[in-house]
Amino acid sequence: EAIAVAKRNAEALGVDDRVRWIDADIKSLDLEGQKFDLILSNPPYIDSADLDVQEEVKKYEPSLALFSEQQGYADLVIWSQRAAHWGKNHFWMGFEMGSTQEEKMKKHFQELKCFDQVRVVKDLAGHSRHLIGEKNG
Repeated sequence: EAIAVAKRNAEALGVDDRVRWIDADIKSLDLEGQKFDLILSNPPYIDSADLDVQEEVKKYEPSLALFSEQQGYADLVIWSQRAAHWGKNHFWMGFEMGSTQEEKMKKHFQELKCFDQVRVVKDLAGHSRHLIGEKNG
């Protein structure tokens, strides 16, 4: 369903012919030899032990899309480690993350040693929400 919405948005913006949509589990995704300009992901990032999740979130999202092991970092780390190698010489990679994960994930992105810049973008409520890495060739 999320990809269907994204496809409609791309069509409305007139960029649907320049986008490749992949709906797959990162753990089994094989993209070796392929290179991308941009990779965006919204991996699960809530600690699987966290019981304080808003009801409206749990009501509309399957647990698989919300919860991750290792205090919520497992899927973020797997995604970033794998996807970082799929970028072209000039490449952007962006993830949604939990507001308390900023420092650890920013450090992790820097330790990947493939990005020239790493920055965090806040959501409308002012919480750190998106992590973006940029490689400039």
